[in-house]
Amino acid sequence: MGNNVEQAYYDWVNRQNLLDRLKISGIGVSFRNLINFLETRIAQFSYEGLEDNLPVYVIRTAMMFNNKLCFYKSNTFGITLCRYIPDGEFDIYWRPTTVQLIALNGKTIANRVPFDEVVLVKDNKLDIIPFLWLCEYFDLMDNIENTISKDIELLKLPAVFKGNEKMVSSFNQLMQKAIQFKPFAVSDKMGNEAFEMFDISLPVSPQELLALWKNYKNLALESIGISGTETQKRERLLVGEVESQSEYKNYKYEDYKQCQQEWIDEYNKKFNKNVKLIENLVEFKEDGFDLDALQAKLIAKAEDTGGAKNE
Repeated sequence: MGNNVEQAYYDWVNRQNLLDRLKISGIGVSFRNLINFLETRIAQFSYEGLEDNLPVYVIRTAMMFNNKLCFYKSNTFGITLCRYIPDGEFDIYWRPTTVQLIALNGKTIANRVPFDEVVLVKDNKLDIIPFLWLCEYFDLMDNIENTISKDIELLKLPAVFKGNEKMVSSFNQLMQKAIQFKPFAVSDKMGNEAFEMFDISLPVSPQELLALWKNYKNLALESIGISGTETQKRERLLVGEVESQSEYKNYKYEDYKQCQQEWIDEYNKKFNKNVKLIENLVEFKEDGFDLDALQAKLIAKAEDTGGAKNE
C-alpha cells in the first residue's frame, strides 16, 4: 500500500479489492499487519449519540487515513463529517479564516465557510495521519520477515562451492534438490577432486531477527497507546524499564483520549447534542487479578531482587 494515503483510504473502505490485488501480487505480509494494527487502532474508541447516518466505523476509519477532518451543519446534508481545505486567508495564528469543505467521497459541500463554524476532529494533537507512522513500522517489520525467509533458505544449504565448468550444471541440479529436501545420490569421488567448499556464516540468526521484529511490533503498539511488552516477559525487565514503558504508553493513550473528548465537547456545544466517548478498553482478568495488579506484582518482585537481569 505504501505511503499513498488517498489510495490507502480507498483500499480500506474497499477491502475486498485490496485483498484480491494482494492475492494476485503474492503480497500477504502488509495485509496481515494492516488487519492486526489498524483494526486495533480503529477499535480503541467509539461514540454514543452520533447522527444516525454516521456509523462509528466510518468516523474511526476516516481518522485513521485523513487529517483536517471536521463536522459542519449544512441545510442540504445536515451535520456532516468532511474534510476542510483552507481558502488561502489566515489569521495571526495561522488559522484559516474561511475553508472549503469536501465530503469523504471527494464532492464539494460548501465554499468560503467561516472556520469558526466547523468542529475540528483530530486523532492526535498534531493532526498527523496515524496510517503514516504505522506504515513506517510495517515497512520495517515486512523487511525483517522477508530477511528471515531468505535466511531460512540459506540455512538449507549453508555453503558455497567452487569447481570446474564441467561439473557446474550437475551440481546446480543437486543443490536444487537439496533446497527442496529431495533425495539425491552422487559418486564417492564427486566433489572431492572437482570442488572446494566454503561455509556460509549468517551474520544474524533467525532468532535475533525475530527479536528485532518483536521490538518493532512493540514500538508500533506503544505508539498507539497499547502496551507492547508481553506480560510474561515483564519480570525480566528492570523496574525503571517497566515504569518507563508503561508511562509512555499511558501518556500516548491519554493524549488520544483527550483529543477525542475535545471534539466531542465542541460538537455537543455547537450542535446541542449529547455525544459520549466510549473507551473500548477491556481490563482482562487473570487468576483473580487484572493486568495492572499483575504488573505491580512483577515490579515488587523485581524490587525485592534488585532488578532482574536480561537472560
